[in-house]
Amino acid sequence: MSVHDKILKKERGKTLPLVISSESSAQQLLQAAEAKLKTFHHLPNISYVILHSDGLEVDKVPGSEESFTIQSFKDAIGKPFNRLTFFICAEKDYKTLRQGDETDNEVIIHPRWSMNRDNLEDTLPLCHSSPREESKPDQQKISVPISEKQLDKCTTETSTSSSSLTGSQCYSNYVDFYSPIVIEDKESSSEEESENIVSIKDPSVDVKAILSDLAMQILPNKVSRFNINRGDLWEGALRGFKRQSYDPTYTMLVKFTDDYGINEDGIDAGGPKREFLQLLMCHIKGHSLLEGKENEKFLRCDSTGLAKDEYYIIGRVIAVSLVHGGPAPHFFSRHFVEYICGKTDVSPSIEDVTDPDIQNVLQEIVSSTSLSILRDIMAKHSTVLLLAGCLHSIKDIGERESVVQDFLKWYFFSRNAACIERFKDGLSTLDVLQKILESPSAFEPYLCFSTQNLSSELVESIFRVEFSVAGSNKRREEGRIASYWADYLLDIEGNISSTDPTLEDIVMFATGLKMIPPLGFEPRPTIKFLHDNSPFPTANTCSNTLCLPLHSSYDSFKFHISFGILNSPGFGLY
Repeated sequence: MSVHDKILKKERGKTLPLVISSESSAQQLLQAAEAKLKTFHHLPNISYVILHSDGLEVDKVPGSEESFTIQSFKDAIGKPFNRLTFFICAEKDYKTLRQGDETDNEVIIHPRWSMNRDNLEDTLPLCHSSPREESKPDQQKISVPISEKQLDKCTTETSTSSSSLTGSQCYSNYVDFYSPIVIEDKESSSEEESENIVSIKDPSVDVKAILSDLAMQILPNKVSRFNINRGDLWEGALRGFKRQSYDPTYTMLVKFTDDYGINEDGIDAGGPKREFLQLLMCHIKGHSLLEGKENEKFLRCDSTGLAKDEYYIIGRVIAVSLVHGGPAPHFFSRHFVEYICGKTDVSPSIEDVTDPDIQNVLQEIVSSTSLSILRDIMAKHSTVLLLAGCLHSIKDIGERESVVQDFLKWYFFSRNAACIERFKDGLSTLDVLQKILESPSAFEPYLCFSTQNLSSELVESIFRVEFSVAGSNKRREEGRIASYWADYLLDIEGNISSTDPTLEDIVMFATGLKMIPPLGFEPRPTIKFLHDNSPFPTANTCSNTLCLPLHSSYDSFKFHISFGILNSPGFGLY
C-alpha cells in the first residue's frame, strides 16, 4: 500500500504468495514480506510496516494485548484459514497518515459499488470496503466520513452477528479489499509443496467464479470502440488499445470492415467482440515477439516491439479477453508461466530453444565426455557464453549441466526481463495477474496448452434446442433434423476430410469462438430451425444462435451444413 491524497491505496500488480511458519511474529512476517517484494519488485531500501486490510498496523492480536503471531491471529478469528492477506507500507508514509488521522479524528472509507460473493467462508471479521472503480481518473470518488466510534461499533456488531447480511458483507469486504501478500500455512501443505508453491493444486479454486467477479468491473453503459479490418487485424488492435480514451472496464464494441473498406452489416452485441478476441489470440500465438514450439511459447526480445510497447499490449489483450468473455491463450510454455508466477527453480530444456546455432552450442556442452573437452568447447563458444555471463572456470565435468541451465535461464528470462515486465504490466489489467499469482495452478490450464479437445458429445451439450409445440407437424420435422445434427457431429468428430469443417469451425460459426471460453458462453448457445426452405445454416453470434435448415435426407443436410459453414468467413457474410 502507498498513500495517495491522504488515503492508503493498493499498489496494483505487486501481489505475491508467501509461505511462512504459522508461529511467525509480526516482525518475522514483515521481514519475509520485505525480502520477497524487494526481490521481485525492486522496492526502495527503506523501513516498512506490516498492515491489516483496514490499514491498521499488525502488532497485537485484535481485541487483546497478546503479541501477534499468525497462529494466535487464526485462533482469535476462530476459523482454520490456510490463506491470510496482509500489506506492507513505507513507515514514513504510514506515520504521516496516522498523525493526520489523529488530527482529523475521522477515518475515510470508500464504499464498494457492488458485491457478489456466494462463498463467505474464507473471510475475516473486520469491516472495510473499497471502490471497485477507483482507478478511473474520470470518475468521481465518493468519500464517506465515519467516526472512530462508529467504526468500532461496526466492527463489534460484525464479529458478534456474522450470520446477518451486514456482517457477511463486512466479512467479505475484508478479504475482497486487496491482497498483495498471501500467506500459505505450512501445516496445511507438505514440505515439498511449501518449497514449490506454484505446483500446489487447489481444486476449490473456481476460475470461472474468479473471472466473473473481475467482470463486475465492466461498465455496460460505457463503450470502447474498435474499427477492425481482418486483413490488418494487429494494427487495428494496437490503435484501439493504445487510444487515449480506451478503458478496459468499458464494454468493447467491435465493428469489422471487409477487404474493400465497406462496413459489414451487424451491430456488436457480443459476437464481433468474441471473434475479434479469437482472431487476436491466433495472431499473438504466431507473432514474431514470441518464440518456441507450437504450443509452448516464450517471449522473445525485440527492440522494435519494446519501443512500440507491444509486449504490454499482448499482456493487456490476454487479460481483457479473459474478463470480457473471450478465449484463453492456451499457448504459453509452462516454464514461462511458472516464471511470471514467481517460481525460482524454473528449468527450460534445450529443445525449447528454436535457434539451431544456440541449440548446437548447448548440445556440444552437455555431450562433452571429459573436463578437457568441456573446456575446449567453452573456449570455442566463449563469445556466446560471455554474453550470457556463463563463461567461468570449470573444475569438474559435472558442472556442464549447471552451465547449460544458467544459459537457458538467461536466454529465456534474464535477457528478456524488460519485455517480461511490460507483459506482466499489461496482464495486470483488471487485476488478472493478481488472481493468477494467487492461484497459479488453477490458471495454468488456460495459459498453457491443454490436450482437451472438443468432442461431438460436448458440442451437442453446449447447445439448447428450441422445438416447436409438441405434437405439431413442425415439431416432428425438427425432431428428425435434430437426429441428423447429432449424427453430423459424430461424423465430423471421426472424419479428417478437408471437405468438412471441424468441431471448432462449427462452434466458431455459431458463437465467434473456437473453444469454450473460461467464462463460458453468455447467453447459452441455442439451436433453432429454419422453416423457410433455406438450404443453408445461418448463425447469430451475438445471441449465440445456430439455425439449422430442413432437408429430406441426411446426405443433403450434411452437404449443405458443411458448405454453409466453410463459406461463411465473417459477420454479415452468410
